[in-house]
Amino acid sequence: MCKSKIGWFVSVILVSGAVSSAQAQECETWLSGDLHAQPLTFSGGVIMCATEWTPPAPGSAPLLVVGGSFTQIGGVQSQGVMAWDGASWRPLGNGVNGDVYGLAVYNGELVAGGLFNQASGVPAKNIARFNGSSWSPLGTGLDLAIGLTPYCDTLTVYNNELYAAGIFWSAGGISARNVARWNGQTWAPLGLPGSGLSMIA
Repeated sequence: MCKSKIGWFVSVILVSGAVSSAQAQECETWLSGDLHAQPLTFSGGVIMCATEWTPPAPGSAPLLVVGGSFTQIGGVQSQGVMAWDGASWRPLGNGVNGDVYGLAVYNGELVAGGLFNQASGVPAKNIARFNGSSWSPLGTGLDLAIGLTPYCDTLTVYNNELYAAGIFWSAGGISARNVARWNGQTWAPLGLPGSGLSMIA
């Protein structure tokens, strides 16, 4: 359980429960190969999700991508999302201007969902995709009535479509209550327009 990518994932689970303090802390993380530890410094942050993603550029190695509520890891600045390459942390553009609650890989791109309205300066309502060099929105994103706060809580891929769930009433301008699917071009509800979940527990 300590080798390769499994060890990386375990490290995130261990770290995520140890970084909620407002003060910077050091935690031990598991790395692939022989057992050894490396200090990991946060400044009042928490990791909420993780996934493995291989950038589409030829020869790219797999990365462990983590999302959450933070502005830097190990001295590397990036808000909400960061990648670990097995030796060091690296930013993904400039991250997002909020928090990331869910990550998934769809059509070779990294998808981040959460509570934000920009990804690396590009307008993106609560969900965005990264192709290895730049961020872009998924349609017009996930939205809610004026005065309320929408967000994407989780992401998964099923039957060649990306599914997003959270607190929102529309996806890409299509009425969808709290859950919607993306086929690579457009959003759709699960069932009739306006259907979905009445609430997220």
